[in-house]
Amino acid sequence: MTAGWVGLGDRGAPSVSAQTGLAFLDGHPYWTRSVQRSFAVVDTGAVPGVRVYRENQLVGTTNGDGRLLVPDLLPFSPNHLSIDDRDLPIDLGLSSAAEEIAPPDHAGVPVHFGIDSAVAQQLRLIDATGTAVPAGASLSLDGKPLPLPVGYDGLVYADIDDGAHRLEVRWPQGQCQASLSMTAGRAVLQPCAALDP
Repeated sequence: MTAGWVGLGDRGAPSVSAQTGLAFLDGHPYWTRSVQRSFAVVDTGAVPGVRVYRENQLVGTTNGDGRLLVPDLLPFSPNHLSIDDRDLPIDLGLSSAAEEIAPPDHAGVPVHFGIDSAVAQQLRLIDATGTAVPAGASLSLDGKPLPLPVGYDGLVYADIDDGAHRLEVRWPQGQCQASLSMTAGRAVLQPCAALDP
C-alpha cells in the first residue's frame, strides 16, 4: 500500500494505492501479497503452527489447516523448502523434513510432507541402571535412521515390523545398542548397552 500527494503546490489531491494477491490451489483460496512469479503451498497434514523455511530462511507457520502459501519462488529452478520437525507432536512420523521443487512460471505447486499420524509403537529406552536414554538422541533401526529422535524420559515412537531388530542410539556424550523383538505388535526391548565410541 502506498500513499502520497499527486499535484503541485496547493493544486492536487491525496493518492492511495494497494496491491494484493489471491491464489487457489488444491481447492483452497489463499489471500497474500501480490504474487509475481511462482508459488507453493506447503501441507503438513493438518498440523498447525509448523515453521516453514525457504532456503533456510523462515517464511511463516502453517495455518489451522496445516497449510502455508510460499510466494516468490524461482520458476523452473530448484527451490528448497523445509519444515521444523520440532513443531510436530512427538507421536507423528516424518519421512522427510525437506523438499526441492521447480515450479512452472506464474503457477503454484503443492508440497506435501510425508507425515504419518499412525505411528504404531511406543517404547521406553533405558540403560542397564534403569536410567532413561537422553532426549534428542538419534535412532537407527537395523542400520536405517528413524525420523524421530528419542523423546523425554527415553520415549521412542516408531513403526516396527514383527521380528528381531537392533536399535542403535547416539547422542553427543555416548551411544548404545538394544535388542528388540516384535511379535504381533508387542515389543520386548532389552536395556540399551553402551558401545565404545
